[in-house]
Amino acid sequence: MVPENWVLPCDMVIVKGSTVCDESMLTGESMPVQKFPIPDHSSTVYDAEGRSKKHTLFSGTRVLSSGRNEEILAVVQTTACVIGIKFLLSNGKLSNKMTAFCYCIFMISAVVSPLLPVVLTVGQVNAASRLEKNGIFSLNVKRITLCGKVRVFCFDKTGTLTKQGLDYLGVQPVDSNTNSFLPIAKDTSTTATTNETQFALATCHSVGSMDGHLVGNEVEVRMFTATGWTLVEQEGSAPVVKSPIGEELEFVKRFDFDHHRMSMSVVVRHRNTGRLFVFCKGSYERMQQLSKPDSVPSDYETVADRLAKDGCYVLGLSYRELPREWTNEQVDAFLSNRDTIDEHLSLLGLILFRNELKEDTNSAIAQLKAGDVRVVMITGDNAMCGCYIARNSGMVAPGSRVIFGDIDVELSTLEWRDVDSRVAYDLEAIKKMIISGEDMELAVTGAAFNRLKIMGDMIHLLFHVRIFSRMTPDDKVECVKMHMAAGAVTGMCGDGGNDCGALRIAHAGIALSDAEASVVSPFTSKPKTIKSVVDICREGRCSLATSFASVKFLIMYGVIASTLRLFQWYHAVIMSEWCFILADGVTLVGLSYAITLSKPLPNLNEQRPTSSLIAPTTLTSIVGQELINVIFLFSGVHMLINEVWYCPFSPDNVDLAKWWLFSDNHMATTLFFTIITQQQLAAWVFSFGSRYRAPIWRNYLLVAVFALLVALDIYLILGEPSVVMDLFRISSTTNVVVLPDIPMPFSFRAKYFGLLVGNVATVIFFEYVIVLGPVRDFLRKKYHKDYLSMRM
Repeated sequence: MVPENWVLPCDMVIVKGSTVCDESMLTGESMPVQKFPIPDHSSTVYDAEGRSKKHTLFSGTRVLSSGRNEEILAVVQTTACVIGIKFLLSNGKLSNKMTAFCYCIFMISAVVSPLLPVVLTVGQVNAASRLEKNGIFSLNVKRITLCGKVRVFCFDKTGTLTKQGLDYLGVQPVDSNTNSFLPIAKDTSTTATTNETQFALATCHSVGSMDGHLVGNEVEVRMFTATGWTLVEQEGSAPVVKSPIGEELEFVKRFDFDHHRMSMSVVVRHRNTGRLFVFCKGSYERMQQLSKPDSVPSDYETVADRLAKDGCYVLGLSYRELPREWTNEQVDAFLSNRDTIDEHLSLLGLILFRNELKEDTNSAIAQLKAGDVRVVMITGDNAMCGCYIARNSGMVAPGSRVIFGDIDVELSTLEWRDVDSRVAYDLEAIKKMIISGEDMELAVTGAAFNRLKIMGDMIHLLFHVRIFSRMTPDDKVECVKMHMAAGAVTGMCGDGGNDCGALRIAHAGIALSDAEASVVSPFTSKPKTIKSVVDICREGRCSLATSFASVKFLIMYGVIASTLRLFQWYHAVIMSEWCFILADGVTLVGLSYAITLSKPLPNLNEQRPTSSLIAPTTLTSIVGQELINVIFLFSGVHMLINEVWYCPFSPDNVDLAKWWLFSDNHMATTLFFTIITQQQLAAWVFSFGSRYRAPIWRNYLLVAVFALLVALDIYLILGEPSVVMDLFRISSTTNVVVLPDIPMPFSFRAKYFGLLVGNVATVIFFEYVIVLGPVRDFLRKKYHKDYLSMRM
């Protein structure tokens, strides 16, 4: 029906009746245009763009009034269908170049399926669901696929590679009389520690109290607990700490830990005597700089480095007592300047903690290195402690030397020393050792990192530095940025504290946190273990490989479908409705979804999946398989045509209105057998696992769907005539009405089934041996060049 005020969805020809249309949206003509029926008897050829415009209702125009709608309705719908059928039945005799061009564009556009963005998203969502079962949550599922290309993974040390808690070992005090170290004292109440040392341990922290429990940094909580003192916090008054013997220290002012200063300070008053003390705690290098030289033992660096290399977390401790004669105004002025507070300090000693590895750190590092992922440590801790952890975790091989770069404080120059032998090197010697491929690892401090970056040498040493120590949060961000700028897909794993900036900027940032989702990073892992990094990389590689499998399947499906259209058009046949339902409704949708359920391998392979659609592997797989399919399709058609009983289908005697009858012939059946086999085969071969994904049989839905489809295909090819055969218009029976009297013999169907088996075997051999197998490995080993040279 052509009702009034109807915007036409397509072009139509008026056969009977007249109407008035508003074509202003199409032509700009403001006046309505009257349309007339096409003459019943006329020798004039219909031309919609020429003299037949007055008989044509154009798509997008609006009908203002119409008459005799019922008669127009039937004629218009049938005409639209007849034009389409007539186009298909023109046997290649396209009327002009424009028609050929449009048909060619249609064929090409049909190759790219509209399901493509859907299956890519579904695959990533499935990967995210598997990660969620392991306690790993993602804010952006697209990052999962990116994790499949990670080349470098950076790790924080404390709480990430090592256990969350530190074991307090004690304090190694300095004897102020002899200016030398005393033995380590675990019990601070012993005579080996001075009152000032006990006061410092009891007050130089940011520990608070909540519901009777101590809260704050775990290192400081353990340190304060070891003193035996108690913390009293009352609303409206300054916190106070009390000793077991009744001494009380009141907090006057506290300066929390500053990453740039690498220290914290407190000013406290001894309530019993009124004495004012400044206590300062921080990295042992910083405490050496802040303390008076005459209070620092001559072997300070040697002792501190030795303790750090033994795996101790080492902090320095210094103090100063303020003059008693100072007035309140002088004290207030003193408290207003942080730099003044940290002056004229005397060294009290070293605070020692034990930093142990997590149980699964070694295995996770080993799996990442086996998977061709470079592992790097970025820590705010000392380089010697970092070196100990790196060696124990497997980041640094047992026989490798570690050469440490730092800035000499007095000379302000960059110096390099072997961590074990203390042999000194210059920068040029380091570069020569890298070029010669010596078995060594580099470690740098934050100061050396920034100096090398300014000099322009850091980019050349970047992939040879294993340990970045004494790095501030900003330094960590710059380090990750530099790896990314060098062309490496970079990950970062930390606890989300002082490394939140680096976590946020990295391609794959993983925060080990109790929260289900953290805004500081794309991924959050409830299990506080770097095994989650391995899981994300496994899922990333699986997701990337699955995404490309889905893309290749949809492209191959479209290419096969376009090939089918060419053969249908040339032979003037059409596959039946149920054949298209099986192809587009079941094969395409069902297998596309099943492919996305592929699972990852339990371990990381040494190679990463390709991320390029024009990579040799991708193009070889698609082009090679299509060539094989086309060869077998031509062979099948040739086999049919050369049969003595074959009678070519002629569409001349078919009523164009009954377009479905163009499927009732031997050619349509033969094309269906070949095309449906090739389309389903593409889903199977593109789902092969073993490199990045689990074996195909582990994808239970894919196996089940494919088994059902294969069973149906075999039945349709070799089965006896039945209602199902008639439904699919299989020409093995005379029930298909347009057939000649000779149905397709069983002997031919069996022979054709053998041809299809050959098609399947050839494609599987090609994909398994050449695209994924030993031929690929040989060519990759011979011609593949890694544009990033780095030490694993």
